[in-house]
Order: sequence, then C-alpha cells, then structure tokens
Amino acid sequence: MTQLNGVKLVIWDLDGTLIDSYGVYAAILKEAAELSGLAMPDEQTLRHNFHGSLDQTLKDSLNMVDGEAFTKLLNDFLTVQENYYQKPEEHLHLDALRLAEQLTAKQVYQVVVTNRAHVGRGNASPRRLVSLSSLKNHINEIICGDDTTYGKPDARVLDALEQASGLQGSEIVVIGDQFVDAQLAQNLGGQAIIVNRGDEPVPHLAELGDDTPFLEVVSSLDEVSVK
Repeated sequence: MTQLNGVKLVIWDLDGTLIDSYGVYAAILKEAAELSGLAMPDEQTLRHNFHGSLDQTLKDSLNMVDGEAFTKLLNDFLTVQENYYQKPEEHLHLDALRLAEQLTAKQVYQVVVTNRAHVGRGNASPRRLVSLSSLKNHINEIICGDDTTYGKPDARVLDALEQASGLQGSEIVVIGDQFVDAQLAQNLGGQAIIVNRGDEPVPHLAELGDDTPFLEVVSSLDEVSVK
C-alpha cells in the first residue's frame, strides 16, 4: 500500500485517471474516421498515442497534419462526441473517486490539470464533466488546456495557482496515467503516482530511467491511502 503523508496539493490528470476516457475516445474516433473516409488505426497505435491534446493525439494516431482533411476529421470527432458524455458519472474511475474522497476528508487541495480544452469541447468540457459528476464534491479547481499558454508537463501551467506557491517535495503529488504526468511531477519537484490499469507498460515511462525515486506505479488507486 502506498501512503500519502503530509500532502497539501494533489494535481489530478483527467483522461484515463479520473475519467475512463479511452474506450469513449476509441468509439468516437471509429465513427468520425468512417465519416471522414479514413481507416481506423490499430489498437496498439491508438493506445500509444492517447495522450496530450486532442489535436495532437488525432494527428499522431492517424499520421495527419493540419489541412482540410484534418479539419474535417476534428469537426466530425467533436460532432460525434456530443452523443457521448451525456452522463459523466458513468465514465468515472471508481478507484480514483474513492481516493479523492479520502483526500477531501484530509482537507487536501485537489486540482485537475488537463491538456483537454474547455472552449469548443461541448459535453466533453473538463469543467462540465466535473460539475455534473461526483467529482464536484472534491475538485477545488480545474486548469484546462486553453486556460494557459503552457500545458503539461511544463511546470508553469500552475503559475496562477496560489495553493502551489512554496510547496515542494512530498507536499505536491501528481496523480495520472501517462508519461507527461510523471514529467510534470518531476518538473515541479514533487511526487508522481501513475496508475496503469492495463496489461502493457505505460508508453514512454521508461524514458525517465531506472532511478526515479519520485515515481510510484500502481495498478489501481485503491493501492493508495492518505495518512
């Protein structure tokens, strides 16, 4: 069991950590690709590129660049997406919700930092997903991809967050499921808990090297407790 001791600020990733978004993403992309007349990438390619902004994820997954074809795909994706996320509660990872409840009980400040934008995302806006689910009882603040000129893993994404001022080490914990979340923790000088609920290693995580004392990888957030 991993124990969080003396933590004052938890930075949550959204997609794949709080929200089970990969399955929804794959279903949406399948419909959008068909509308755009594009071939659906294989599972390995999809999972390998499922990180960062939506634009970059789609470009990397389908090997596309800016242009008319990509604009159509993106628009088709956003249109199809509106039929999903009607009930955000259905897409929550319950192990993450249970840990968020523990953190709330200990009065830990909890922030969602996501590269997913708010403007133009409709039903999939991070603010909407939080406000219409149980997360609203635990998340104190949300920093979306279009709220700042910086994105994960740049530590400056927290420049406007007063609660991050002066904190260091184990006082800051980043909880995510991707390489960029571990990088953000490293750049902040904090701790990282990366949840890997699948059978394959988290893509790119090995790039951090073997000596990563700030990093803990767990298969479920039920393996984490707050002291």
